[in-house]
Amino acid sequence: MILYVTFSVEELNVFVDLAMMSAGDEPINVMKVQCLHSAVRSYAPLIFKLEKDSGYKELLEQFEHVFKELKANPKMPYQIVCLNTFLVKLYILFHGMYSH
Repeated sequence: MILYVTFSVEELNVFVDLAMMSAGDEPINVMKVQCLHSAVRSYAPLIFKLEKDSGYKELLEQFEHVFKELKANPKMPYQIVCLNTFLVKLYILFHGMYSH
């Protein structure tokens, strides 16, 4: 199944602003929002700029932008792994709550 994202980078910024307000003063929550924002912003060319009919040429062009972001932020893969770990734990927590 392929999921096509229909919102824009501008809407992502609004979402991040709302998430930051919800994070409050807890450093761990602020870090999670920052990791999410960094990861999505870094991969934004692949998320927002590819169309359904894009081919390999367009994909490789967008990867050039991702590689520039990776060069500027070498911790990006680590941030994504940390975010994924958190999201999996959150899913298990909620799934476990509803399965009992």
